[in-house]
Amino acid sequence: MPRRYLSCDRCEAAAWIGPAGDRTDAWCEACQRATQVPAGVEAPGCGHCGQPLTLGAPRFEELFGELQNLVAVLEAWLGDPTRLAPLKPDRPHFLADLDPPAPRGDDDPPARAALAALETGGFADAGEWLEALVKRVPGGAPGRPLGHLWRGLGIARQRLGDLAAAERAFSRALELDPDDRKSRLDRGALRARRGALGEARDDFAAAGEGYEARWNRAALRVLEAVATGTGLPDAQRLAEARALASPPSAFWSDHTVGRLLFTLLVERAHSRGVDACADARALRAAEGELEFETFDDRALVLHGYAALGLAAEAEAVA
Repeated sequence: MPRRYLSCDRCEAAAWIGPAGDRTDAWCEACQRATQVPAGVEAPGCGHCGQPLTLGAPRFEELFGELQNLVAVLEAWLGDPTRLAPLKPDRPHFLADLDPPAPRGDDDPPARAALAALETGGFADAGEWLEALVKRVPGGAPGRPLGHLWRGLGIARQRLGDLAAAERAFSRALELDPDDRKSRLDRGALRARRGALGEARDDFAAAGEGYEARWNRAALRVLEAVATGTGLPDAQRLAEARALASPPSAFWSDHTVGRLLFTLLVERAHSRGVDACADARALRAAEGELEFETFDDRALVLHGYAALGLAAEAEAVA
């Protein structure tokens, strides 16, 4: 268990929390007193007020976060979801693998330097150097293909926001190595983002069985169902998407079909113009597709209703 040091910004009050040899320094968050208890005591109480003592992370840190959450919920209830937006699980619809490729044994020093820059976040330098390298020998020297450098260039360009150039680089990497599943995955995600769903489907089909590839195949199924239909997609379509994706873990940050579905329905309502009755019915039904009932999931729902001006639904969730 780590030790923590508390101190007041305005006065000289200070205290330690955590183990110290044969004792544990503790803090009472009820009466704001420091105390010590023998090591090994699991649930000590304060000798002054009897409340539980804090032996690890202070609970008031969680309280501050909860107060911020409360303010965000109340403001969304009143029609302003601005503060709630960062609290909802907001993830890209399609996943990529932008880990830089490792250098190969026959890479020369400039290639190694470019890939090292990419690894450490020097995307502009890496992009410039990789561009020069691949232009010098576009197809690679005999027995020394440069597909991984084209992939590195694609990653650098995507990190810098030049998505068209990134897609071209991934395509060149695939010309040199058609079995490069990571480039296939990354190009497919870019194609899906610009609406080329048929081409994206082909890439995702050849991207292997990793988590990202399975998720992208599922996400594409849900996106097409929402984009081409009205109301809630039929249960069979959603079941097929869930079968394609990995089962969600208990971590709130995971992608899930339910969260994606609700997000896409809100986006559809924004793009088509809000039909309050129809959209409210579809979104209420989509609430039942959410896999979890965490604060983050409820924030996602509340933000969607508030952003669409569905006041009655927002109030019910808030």
